[in-house]
Amino acid sequence: MPDPKEIDILNMYINNQDSIFIDCGANAGFYTIPISSFNKKCTTISFEPSNIEFKKLNANIKLNSLKNIITEKIAVSNKVKDLIYREQGMTAKSFSSGAGHIVDKILDKKLDYKIKAITIDSYFKKFKIKRKTKMIMKFDLEGHDLKAIYGATKTINKYQPLILFEFSKWIINDPEYSKKKFNNFLKKNNLVILNLHKKTLNVNMLHQEINKLDKEHDTIGNLIILKKNNLKKIKFF
Repeated sequence: MPDPKEIDILNMYINNQDSIFIDCGANAGFYTIPISSFNKKCTTISFEPSNIEFKKLNANIKLNSLKNIITEKIAVSNKVKDLIYREQGMTAKSFSSGAGHIVDKILDKKLDYKIKAITIDSYFKKFKIKRKTKMIMKFDLEGHDLKAIYGATKTINKYQPLILFEFSKWIINDPEYSKKKFNNFLKKNNLVILNLHKKTLNVNMLHQEINKLDKEHDTIGNLIILKKNNLKKIKFF
């Protein structure tokens, strides 16, 4: 499994309590499987739009005999709408990232297809969740991460989850991305960015790290977003 440190952190945060893990960009289940196996009290909801990866995800769940996972073959975004998905391993971006991604339009009918996208806020309208339930959100969406996080604003403020996400060149290069908007989102919702060593970062620092990357690398890795008032509650670093 990739990202063993991240998985350990999330498992320690759950700590054998009633919890919900929202896996956005579940792929073949690299986070879904170990986290759901670690804590049977955890309900995992795994979103994966790829035809290829969704089949692998469900096969791996069956292989591990896990009953606490809901799989959804839909994308997660900042709006409820249709998007265009480019299948895994078919472009230079896919080869570097190991996954498919959202594109602007259909260029090749063999690779690109329409998918349904929802927001986390709209999806969780149908769920009755206790406010004290521990919640984790993980976003690995090949540049679509922040859009999906923005679409979870109400859920974030209601349940105060620990959020794991990737910051990448793809996010910055998105025409809709704005450093000011990201800063305002954090400030308005009383959120802070941390690295995996609990060091507090800001958006300017993220950009500085991105600028240090060479042409062969696109991401500065996994980061955490958390409510400021929950910082002292974190015991696993």
